Amino acid sequence: GTSLGPLPIATAEGVGLRAGACFVVGGFDQAMATLGAGASEPGVAHDGSGSWEALSVRVQGRAIEPRLRAGEWSVGPSATDPSRLEAMGSWVGGSAVRWAVGLASGGRASDAAVDQALAHLPAGDPRPVALTDLVAIPGKPLGGAGAIVALDLGTRHADVVLAVLDGLAHRLRLATLTLGAAGVEVTRIRATGGGARSDRWLQLKADATGLPVERPAVREAGAFAAAVLAGSAIGVLPPADAAVRELLTLDRVFEPDPTGGTAIRRAGSPSPGARGRAPGARRIMSGDRQTTEGS
Repeated sequence: GTSLGPLPIATAEGVGLRAGACFVVGGFDQAMATLGAGASEPGVAHDGSGSWEALSVRVQGRAIEPRLRAGEWSVGPSATDPSRLEAMGSWVGGSAVRWAVGLASGGRASDAAVDQALAHLPAGDPRPVALTDLVAIPGKPLGGAGAIVALDLGTRHADVVLAVLDGLAHRLRLATLTLGAAGVEVTRIRATGGGARSDRWLQLKADATGLPVERPAVREAGAFAAAVLAGSAIGVLPPADAAVRELLTLDRVFEPDPTGGTAIRRAGSPSPGARGRAPGARRIMSGDRQTTEGS
């Protein structure tokens, strides 16, 4: 958010900008999108859903909780205030969904194919259960593997896609539990990115986490934050956090449905304390069927 002064006239003309346009420092993509999503208040986390998924939230004070470091979270300054820290964790996101959609064609699914698949998901719980980025394997970090279990002869391609979305929703739940165990409370989630276009996926995330999931009306949160930072730096907008609060509106809020928890939630998805344990102890329920992880 610091202005470095006007661009040289020749440089400005070369990129199609007017003379006197200022160069303003921006920030890391997830930090900028977090600002653009308005996730600057205590308890408000930002879920950026692209090829990878990232959850970030402001933390109180300057001390870095050791459990965040041990959990492979990065902690750094926010986009607007170097004295305010944000914690961020990430895992596979849309890439896993694209992989699941591509199973039908045996190749990499196009954006249109992904959108089509997400628009035609089956109603109700997924028949199989996807442990996406949740399976702990000795000697590998969490997120090194996943599994799809409880498949049967009635499983359709759309069921597998829905199961992956549900598994990713529970990976988000695990992230919020990890933050809570480290003393960072999350009370609601702001969702941006390509994955936020799917109403069904956001509802799954609300049901899995038990938290309201809010979708801002702005579609490009990072670009919105860049514009706000620039406006603040040259004095046409108030400080960036205040400007975002004033300008941002919500498109929709997805409230958790206490009756909508899927098979993983009913069985109890892994807790942060389960990190590093070999699979085998937890039972996964799917309809009438019952399987045991690791068996």
